[in-house]
Amino acid sequence: MVPGNSGDCRIRVGKEVGHWEDGKSLIFDDTYQHEVWNDSDHDRVVLYIDFLRPMKFPMSLISKAFISIFARPFVKEGKRKITEWEEQYVRLTAPPRASGDRGHPP
Repeated sequence: MVPGNSGDCRIRVGKEVGHWEDGKSLIFDDTYQHEVWNDSDHDRVVLYIDFLRPMKFPMSLISKAFISIFARPFVKEGKRKITEWEEQYVRLTAPPRASGDRGHPP
């Protein structure tokens, strides 16, 4: 879901300006100068995927190092939060245990 009216959430990449639309993807090259605006009263949530680009040495090494150093911690944090949420969901939706049940399967 894109918050607000059409065009409230915009992005400028280089000299081009685009906007998000429900049900559509927006892919851009973040090596160009870019900025975004959210003129709605609601949060904008983005799934950010970084593609490894084919580059010549030494830029290929720098790109891989950047992803290893900066992106990996965010992925680990996301996985940890999903696991915590799933564990909490299972606890909240599990049927109540019978009296005397120690939690061991039959």
